[in-house]
Amino acid sequence: MNNDITSRLINTYKTYLKDRLTSIVLFGSRARGDYTDSSDFDILIIAEYLPERHLARMGYIRAPLLDFEEKIQIIAKTPQEFDSCFPPLYLDISMDGQILFDKDRFMEKRLKKIREIVENSTLNRVKQGNEFLWRWKSPKKPGWELGWSGLVEIKG
Repeated sequence: MNNDITSRLINTYKTYLKDRLTSIVLFGSRARGDYTDSSDFDILIIAEYLPERHLARMGYIRAPLLDFEEKIQIIAKTPQEFDSCFPPLYLDISMDGQILFDKDRFMEKRLKKIREIVENSTLNRVKQGNEFLWRWKSPKKPGWELGWSGLVEIKG
């Protein structure tokens, strides 16, 4: 079932976004394989020239999904937006995200970099109930930040 839906998603967005499409990544329970029949499909789409305003962007990126009956949650970012922040969600996507489409290895390179950062930062992912949490193997003192440069001291 996952393969049919993901194939449809890939084809739909390749047709809809054309050469603006950079990457499509499946993440969450569907990517990990621990989903239930009621689980949604969590999708990260990276594309050029997305509308800037949130509501306009969501309307634009969800427009081709009208024929889909499945529950699909989408996060849509431009390549520049993806590279400009480092939210905790990126850590999870790097561990179990499945790249469905990837122009010029954009996402492959970034997920590899995030996995290296996790490995070098002494972070550990633990399952607590139905959720995954990130914990430091050894506690960090305040004044540190995890980002694209790894674990760095915040200079004040």
